[in-house]
Amino acid sequence: MAASTPYETLVNAGSSLIGAEILDDCDGADITAVRSFIANNHDSLELAREALRAKCSVPLKYELSFFSEHLDDGMPLRNLARAFTLELRFAESQGNFTHAANIGMDMFELANAIRRGGLITDFLFSLAISGLAIDQFRRIRLHLDYVCRRDLINALDRIERDQEPFSDIAKRDRQWEKAVEIPDKPSDFTKQEIIDPAECGISEDGQRAMCQWVQSFAALPKNEQNAFHADQDRHNIALLRMLAIDLALRSYYHAKSAYPGGLGSLIPDTLSCLPLDPFTVRPFLYRRLSADSFTLYSTGPSKIDHGGVFGPWMMVAAGNADLCLDAGENTD
Repeated sequence: MAASTPYETLVNAGSSLIGAEILDDCDGADITAVRSFIANNHDSLELAREALRAKCSVPLKYELSFFSEHLDDGMPLRNLARAFTLELRFAESQGNFTHAANIGMDMFELANAIRRGGLITDFLFSLAISGLAIDQFRRIRLHLDYVCRRDLINALDRIERDQEPFSDIAKRDRQWEKAVEIPDKPSDFTKQEIIDPAECGISEDGQRAMCQWVQSFAALPKNEQNAFHADQDRHNIALLRMLAIDLALRSYYHAKSAYPGGLGSLIPDTLSCLPLDPFTVRPFLYRRLSADSFTLYSTGPSKIDHGGVFGPWMMVAAGNADLCLDAGENTD
């Protein structure tokens, strides 16, 4: 029976993937096996792309049973995101970087579809997939040509505009909890069963530390939780905008044989307008280090410039590091 909604089509596409065990190790997958996986799942992946073009959204139901039933969608959608990753890496291995970039945009579309109409759990899942797409673009952006960079800059702007605002998601989450009468007492996450580290990639001590953090986070007032999530959303937006600026800087370099002295030089030939840092609502911090190198970053929520001391998001969120596209790697 045909799926009744585009969202269900996405879930069905992820559920019907043949040989999905390869998705547990996308980095280590053999190229011949990857080629076979892509060929065997061509129809499912194209079906998923048709659903994404339809701007699908989570079919939320204001019923307590919805949450547990909806959790079952997680694995098919995770597999779909990883299948796109394998497609992208195969295109990269063949030197087809424009195709790889288009697949990366499919991943961003998938992230938007998962957060649209959903709850905060969907929002967090969406951020994880968006982060996965960012990881792919970090690597392939050095190989993109001028036309592809130009098209990507426009596409990234559209992706951001198509994102459902976090404020709308948080409001809907509160309405859902009120409608289904979620109890105020949080669960004891410290009693969660430890998963085999070989299966999840996280040590037992790491899992316990994570459960302790979740437990302390769950005890926070809802407004403090939402403030933290809002910063996570700004983090995602900052990376999208820095990716667009990074692409514009590389186009400028290939035209001028040097990076600009300031971001304003990108206007209007390379960028129609300058994306702002969502944390400060000011231009991102940029320095030309030499004619052929630069640094581009955000202060993160602390709004304190650490002078280009970079680190992962949790360090940035704690106010101990700046945020850059490569989380500490070289940008040139």
